[in-house]
Amino acid sequence: MTDSLNIPVTHIITGLDTGGAEIMLKKLLQAVDRDKYPSRVISLTTRGIIGEQIAALGVPVTAMGMRPGRISLADIGRLAGEIRDQKPDVVQTWMYHADLLGGLAARRVGVHWIAWNIRNSTLDWKKSKPSTLLTVSICSILSHFIPRKIVVCSQAAARVHQQVGYAGWKMRVIPNGFDLAVFKPDQETGIKQRALLGLNRDVPVVGLAARYDRQKDHETFFKSAAVVLQSLPDTHFLLCGEGITPKNPVIRGWAAGTGREEQFHLLGRWTDMPLFHAACDVEVSSSAYGESFSNVLGEAMACGIPCVSTRVGGAEEVLGETGQIVPPKNPEALGNAILTILKQPATKRQEMGMAGRERMLHNFDISLVAQEYSRVWNDMCNISA
Repeated sequence: MTDSLNIPVTHIITGLDTGGAEIMLKKLLQAVDRDKYPSRVISLTTRGIIGEQIAALGVPVTAMGMRPGRISLADIGRLAGEIRDQKPDVVQTWMYHADLLGGLAARRVGVHWIAWNIRNSTLDWKKSKPSTLLTVSICSILSHFIPRKIVVCSQAAARVHQQVGYAGWKMRVIPNGFDLAVFKPDQETGIKQRALLGLNRDVPVVGLAARYDRQKDHETFFKSAAVVLQSLPDTHFLLCGEGITPKNPVIRGWAAGTGREEQFHLLGRWTDMPLFHAACDVEVSSSAYGESFSNVLGEAMACGIPCVSTRVGGAEEVLGETGQIVPPKNPEALGNAILTILKQPATKRQEMGMAGRERMLHNFDISLVAQEYSRVWNDMCNISA
């Protein structure tokens, strides 16, 4: 019989480089009661930046070194051996490949309390990798047999996966969570960050935090920026993310195309996100698809920053009635939504931002999310919290 005060959990994830699922795993491990749920992490591929941060929490991290696209039966055997050595009561997997391989390996060594974790809300049969689509197809069948529970991070993700055959009755929606003591309104810090960029406190600043990837649709963002500049020519744009630097000729070209290249600040990879958010008046998600649950939107809302997002994935579930939603790949609509917020009096923008923070407090506090994961594990083990 499993002791309700000690339920060892092994988390299995595809990789631990910077990404939404990886960051959410780290936040969960920071918030969950690790005395009650002793935790270990297995990365199918490499240890990565987030793996180092997880290890710094005191959570053991094992990297299996598997090569994407070249997974063998021997790899599954090695993974099964690692799970057997760790002796978990619960295996919690994260993302498709880990759901498949982790689920099979855990079953092979007799672990029955398995929970999958779906982090995607768009299955584009033209844009997705063939290996991903094959994995999804296999998982849709195995979902009826291998996992006891399937965590999904948004209602949108649940709907999409039920449509392709996943076992909907096993699903439990648990959104991303945020540390609201870290992500909070901080006007003084925002003013200091603006000063470092050579901007005064009254200049309108629009932020976009997203890696250079076609999903994030930076082209639409830059075209929307041109719309904003036609009406508010003093506006500056603050961008961060992997590949968002002056050395990227495509990004530089899009900025130059607005006629105001000098008003775009390209920061590249940026780790101090509360500082980034604090410097913005409005934050934007311009993604063309995906975004099952946007971490960036949640962080910005927690910091009291009004947000504009394209209508993709779970964006409406995150924003509720607190921000602006526009169709994807529509620069005119995106630019006008940004202007709608920027043209509001400062007090009105502050009210909008605080409404977003209140939504985070009531629905997406990381402590509440950690409790939901704990309930999933308890339920599988037939233990009352």
